[in-house]
Amino acid sequence: MQTMSFDDWVRAWFDHPEDWDWIREGEFPELAPRDTLTYATRLFQNAGMLLAPYSDNQVGKGLHALIWEGDSPLTILWDKSLPRSECRACLKSIYRVYKEIFAVRCPEVSQNKIKGELGHVCYMWWDIFPLFHTARRELNEAVLTTLERTLALPHLACQDAALHGLSHWEYADPARVQGMIRTFRIAQQMRQRRRRLSLVRRVRGWFCSTMGTERQV
Repeated sequence: MQTMSFDDWVRAWFDHPEDWDWIREGEFPELAPRDTLTYATRLFQNAGMLLAPYSDNQVGKGLHALIWEGDSPLTILWDKSLPRSECRACLKSIYRVYKEIFAVRCPEVSQNKIKGELGHVCYMWWDIFPLFHTARRELNEAVLTTLERTLALPHLACQDAALHGLSHWEYADPARVQGMIRTFRIAQQMRQRRRRLSLVRRVRGWFCSTMGTERQV
């Protein structure tokens, strides 16, 4: 196991050339499980500030490497010796990555229109995250809470990512997941109706104003 400062750990994941191939060239730190958990939580909780110096491409590649189930240090979340409260805090802090990184840096379009590493990891996060199909109820609850909060963000790419994640985590609590999706769909319909009503009112106001001008002439 290695020992390094938090700042050095962050640089090990993100401070690389734009053309860095993290799959072939990545050499990542192997810390003690408790240190990995602490550092990952701190990174997620302060993602906007800590990752500000890095480009979208660097952030996308670094996050992808960090959470990729094939070789992610976050497999430590399966370690039952780690405090449950700290594992839950780590999972819930991922919401801040969506709020401060993806909702700010990714274009507000559906996932099939997003290009680049950052957009890819935004959408695929819960597909490649190394905790899929855990039987630990408290961890599943933390994931679902994070997905629910992400779904409420007013950003299409984040909403698509949350719906994608819920499709993978439905096994954990089908009734809750279906209720979350139903509530989201209803809210979407209400917003669309309000937009249509607002448009009708603007058109009607313009028409009445135009007709009034014509009568005066």
